[in-house]
Formats: sequence, C-alpha cells, structure tokens
Amino acid sequence: MLKWLGWAGVCGALAAAVYESRLPVDQARYGWFTLFGLLLVVPAGIGLAMPQGARTLLRHPRLLIPLGVRTGVYALILWMATWPFWKEMMEASAHWSILSIDVGLTIPFLLVSFVDIVYAAWVTPLLLDTIRRDRCDPHVALERAPGYLARTFGLMAVGALGFLAMVGLMFTLIKGGVPIFPMLIVIAILALVWNVMFAGLLLVGVEHRGSFGSALAAGLTASKRAWRSILLPVVAQMLLMGWVKYLAPKSQTLWHVNARFTGGYDDSCSWYEKLNEMVGTAGPPIAAFLITLMFAVVALATKIEIARRLGSRTHAVDYAREF
Repeated sequence: MLKWLGWAGVCGALAAAVYESRLPVDQARYGWFTLFGLLLVVPAGIGLAMPQGARTLLRHPRLLIPLGVRTGVYALILWMATWPFWKEMMEASAHWSILSIDVGLTIPFLLVSFVDIVYAAWVTPLLLDTIRRDRCDPHVALERAPGYLARTFGLMAVGALGFLAMVGLMFTLIKGGVPIFPMLIVIAILALVWNVMFAGLLLVGVEHRGSFGSALAAGLTASKRAWRSILLPVVAQMLLMGWVKYLAPKSQTLWHVNARFTGGYDDSCSWYEKLNEMVGTAGPPIAAFLITLMFAVVALATKIEIARRLGSRTHAVDYAREF
C-alpha cells in the first residue's frame, strides 16, 4: 500500500510540474542547463563522498517510499493553495524579525513544516533499523513515527532556530559596518561547524532513552566524537547544495555563500535558486521539481552515510555525561 502511495505521490507531483511547464519561460535554458549539470555532478558526489549511503539506497529502495509520500503531500498543499476558497487564507502571513533576518509564516509554510517533521520522524528510525537489521519495513516505521514526533520537532527546532540566530547575528554585524567579504567567510565556516555538530542529532537523539535534554546532549556528543569521520559527507552535501559558489551569467559575477541547516532533510539547491534570481526568471517547473527530488535523495544518502560512520553511536546510548 505505502509503495503505491509513494509512486502515486511522485507521479502526481511530476504530472503537475509537467502541466505547469506547458507555458514558455524566458531564459528557460538556464534551468535546463542547471538540471543537466547537476545530473552529472550529484551522482558523482554521492558515489565519492557517500558510498555507503548510495549502496544502502540501491540495496533497499523501499527507503525512498517516505520520500514519495512526502512529495505527493507537498504537491497537494501547493494545489490547495490555488483553490479560490483557500487562496486568501493561504496567502495570509505573519512576520517577525530574528536579529536581521525577516521570517514570514504562512499556512502553506506551516503545513510543509509539519510534513517535514512527520517525514523525519518516519524516515530516521526507518534508516536506522535498515542499517542495523539489513531489512527495510516502512510500515513498521510509520506505526512508530507518532511516538517520535515531539522529540523530532524539538531537536529540529533547536538546530534550525539556533542556526538562524547565528546567521542573523552575522548579518547584524554586516549591517553595523563590518566588511562583508570577511563576514561571508566567517558565515561559511560557522555553517560548516554547526552542521557537523548537529549531523548526528536526529540519528542519535530521536531514539534516545531519556529526557529531551539528554537526547540533545547525546546527539551533540556523538557528532563531536566522530567529527573527523562525518566531515566528508557533510561538506559534500553542503557543496552540492551550493555552500560556496561563483556565478557569472550575462556578464555578471557573483560570489555567494549559502548558509543552510543540513541537520534535517533539506532538499533545497541554491545553485538553481540563485541562477534564476540572476537571470530574472523562475525557470521551468519540471526542472525545479526534478532538482528538488534529486536533493531529497542527496539528503537521505547523507544521513545514511553519517549513520553508518557513527556506527554504534546511533543506538540509544546515554552520551549526556560526556558532553
């Protein structure tokens, strides 16, 4: 049942993207160029930096079932946002500022965030069980997921909000007159350090036996002890997502630092986003959909690689005293 639901989700989202791509888009060639370039680079990056993650996904393709279901739910939320009855409510938003970063909350954003939490609570125990037992059972993992929702939400919130506050502080300093180029280097380094620190947070903390505080400490401790081992897949994922990049379309040049929290299952690609921004077009929806799907697989392969490199640390063991 879940297998067919996953396929239905992916096919439905793909059909919607194809339908939206029927209209001509100015400078669409940049979107297709980015897609084909990533199709060459991303598999090579996964194979070189995340070989265990790639082999596990090939051996257990049922690990992709939650991703298929999540993709379909995403498409459903976006489709609902176009309904006349829902449109006004969906467009309502609340805004506030965290240091120098403006944050806007909309109903689609909240719905997608909830789906992300459910997905993380489902797929994290699933990939851990698959690694430990060499058997993948999405049905059992889904039945257990409700018990992990609160813990998953708390861990992801600590990692993401802390990361946002750190980046916001850096931009506050830039607005205060600190030279931008040195600060961009600092942001890039801090983003790497933060993501390495929180790389094992979900993998260790979700199933941890103990309080939320001890689960948080256990995840951070496991990452700290194994940082040399998990550094490569974290760096590879950040580079593929566009951690630091140089773009020069239409005689423009731009160095850009993309600071994103990768402790969850982020499927964004700033290469595509920034290129679209520079050429002034949204790009063909089908290219955007395929790139997002590709990077969702990258996030999953990265988590599997990190879990395998953490080894026994992903078991429910108390590391709180060592932190």
